[in-house]
Amino acid sequence: MGRNSALAILGVVISLAATFFLAYSAWIFTGRYSDYELQGKRLRIADLAVNHAREKQHLVRKYNLIMADFAKFSSQVKHFGVGPGRWQTYDVNLDKILPLTEAGHLIAQLSSGPNFYFQPLSLSLGTGDYIKAAPITTANSSPQTAAESPPSPPAPPSSSSRKIHAGDVFLRVQGKFIVRDKQ
Repeated sequence: MGRNSALAILGVVISLAATFFLAYSAWIFTGRYSDYELQGKRLRIADLAVNHAREKQHLVRKYNLIMADFAKFSSQVKHFGVGPGRWQTYDVNLDKILPLTEAGHLIAQLSSGPNFYFQPLSLSLGTGDYIKAAPITTANSSPQTAAESPPSPPAPPSSSSRKIHAGDVFLRVQGKFIVRDKQ
């Protein structure tokens, strides 16, 4: 046994040591890489949690702003007496034959203001035997035209003690005045 066999044994030992070192290095690398992947997943989960917390914080701020605006609006409602029970309702049901100027004044009074509101339900205006129906608006429907209104409107009131003159008009108004109580 000479020098060649010692070199062969040394080569085998070095090969075995290199193989062991390579396997050990691969095992260590795999463990470290698994730790790296696990830390990456933890980081992504932490980022998601932070983003979720920021989103919740934004929603809470938005909710608080909305509630502050609502509280301000509610105090204004109370201050101005707009709450329920603070309004009186007066029905308007008018069937008259009158001069055109009086009809104009009467229609001008059917308006709204800061302490009252007129809710129109129907308005019919006509001269002579022919009654033209203006658009009829109800609280729960869209405006109706004369073709959509009832087919035969009732005749002008005959119980009027006033004599009908040329230029007189028939006025029919239905609606409600909603008036705020004095504070």
